[in-house]
Parts: sequence; C-alpha cells; structure tokens
Amino acid sequence: MGTFATAWNAFWAILRSEEKAEAWRQLEARAALPETTVQPTPEASAATTSTGDSGTGALHLLGLLQREDRFIDFLQEDLTPYSDEQVGAAARKVHDDCRRTIERCFAVEPVRTETEGARVEVPSGFDPRQLKVTGHPVGNPPFQGTLVHRGWTATKAELPRLNSAQEAKVL
Repeated sequence: MGTFATAWNAFWAILRSEEKAEAWRQLEARAALPETTVQPTPEASAATTSTGDSGTGALHLLGLLQREDRFIDFLQEDLTPYSDEQVGAAARKVHDDCRRTIERCFAVEPVRTETEGARVEVPSGFDPRQLKVTGHPVGNPPFQGTLVHRGWTATKAELPRLNSAQEAKVL
C-alpha cells in the first residue's frame, strides 16, 4: 500500500476511534526529531459532524465527495497509463470540486498564522491540545523551534442530513 493510501486509511481510522487517536498521539510523542518542532495536535484539527456518530459522519462526507466530485473514482484509478499532463488536468478538476464541497460543509482556519518553516516561540502555558512540541525540548517553555505545519481548526462542521432513503455506507 502506498504512503498516501496508508495515510488516508489512518486518517479515517483515527477519526472514527478515540483509542486509535490516542495510540497515534502516543506514537508521535515517542518519535524524537533532532530539532524542536511545533505543529498542531490531532485534537486541534478534529471536528465533529452534525450527523451523529463519527463513523456515519465520515462515511457521509466520503459519499458526498464521491457523488459530487468523483473523489473515490479518482483515487482508485490506475494512473500509470496516463501522462503527467493528463493526471494534472484531472487532479486540478477533482481538487477544485472537492475543495468546493469541503468549503460548503466546513469552515477551517489555521491554528498558527506563521508560515511553515518559520522560527516560532512556544510560550509558557501553551495549550498542548493545540500544539505538539517534538524533538528534544530542554527545560520549561518558552521553547524555540521550527513550525512544521500550521495546522487547521474547524470553526464549522455541518454535513447535510442523510435522508431516510440514504445508506451512509453506499458511496
């Protein structure tokens, strides 16, 4: 399985299971980087949906992306017979369509406003649910480090309601 597919599957598994999310957090906490880095924690970017349990919500979102944007079709397609130009043209359309669907259902904003790669200071009393400090921080905050990812926080998560005739598992 490729890196993207593994990450995609992990994303949905973590989204559906608090146990898997906690296991991921513990794994990340053990991973030591040579320099202190700063990035949002999974809790900072997790959003709940208005459709009930998160498994149904995740399937509902995946179904929306498929029905409106052919997202699964694009990911399942074997791209090896196509030229980079053909793949790029298809990716641009799927990207634009998926972006519109996500923007309709969610509002997101960055956790940090600095650009990725910028030197940042993590102040004393920072919220560990929003920032993850990795590497080898020495002593107590404030810490100096490199921002690896700005992260995202959801300010709105509103999926259209499933009607009684829809089955969330049918994508």
